Amino acid sequence: MGKYAKIREFWVILILVITGLLLIGRFITGHEQNFLERVVAMVFAPSQRLAVNLEEQLTDWRYLLVDKQMLEQQITDLTAERDQLKMENQQLLEYRNEAERLQTLLGFQESNPHQTLLGARIIARSPDNWNQMITVDQGYDQGVRENMAVVSPDGLVGVVSSVTSNTARVYLLTDRDIAVGIILEESRETNGIVEGIGVSEKLRVKNVPYYSSMQVGDKVITSGFSEIYPKGIVVGTVSEVTREENGLLLSATVEPAVSFDDLEEVLIVLRYQNVEEELNQAATNPETISVEE
Repeated sequence: MGKYAKIREFWVILILVITGLLLIGRFITGHEQNFLERVVAMVFAPSQRLAVNLEEQLTDWRYLLVDKQMLEQQITDLTAERDQLKMENQQLLEYRNEAERLQTLLGFQESNPHQTLLGARIIARSPDNWNQMITVDQGYDQGVRENMAVVSPDGLVGVVSSVTSNTARVYLLTDRDIAVGIILEESRETNGIVEGIGVSEKLRVKNVPYYSSMQVGDKVITSGFSEIYPKGIVVGTVSEVTREENGLLLSATVEPAVSFDDLEEVLIVLRYQNVEEELNQAATNPETISVEE
């Protein structure tokens, strides 16, 4: 151990002596390098370049780290802004779709002056398939009563089953307890009764006479033989016709005109008067007819 300590002390002293000589020579000769300085510079130059390169790399890494943090923050901010814009865009699309639906409802009201219609928004649906039912946000205080027909611009929706002050429950046309008299739109032929079967895509027509001209593709509408449903409301389109076992009657399947699963707003028929009734009244009371000169 003493031997190695002496060697280490020798090198320390030597380095101090060389450093002292370099300083003295620097002082005497001014800024010009002497021989010893050049030797020392040659010996320590690689380590100095390594130190400089290391410092530069550390500086670059520091800048890269700062840049990375800034980029990550920018990405976070842009992602949040994108999500906000997507949400606002979705809201605007919903507003536009609602405006289009309401415009359609308004147009339907204007094209049916013989009916007093009340717009209502669907606020609940029955959770099961047995009872096809919805709840709307209009009730007794708005003039809604039981057994009022409910329609949409596409066709017949159902009938009001019960009413509270500001809500009403509506049995859909597809409910098993609903039955509506129908006729063929083109031939005006009376063709039985439409019943719900608890499925939103199908209705059943029964009691169709065997001699009926009903065929696939025929459009069926309400017959108007009921005090509940105005005449001429579209019910659906015949998709299948079959002869019953007794051979005396036909049965048919009708695809509803209304997409019940997509309904959001409906119209409640508060009052109506069939056009034929108005014409009959006008015929029996000629003085009610105004003639333009």
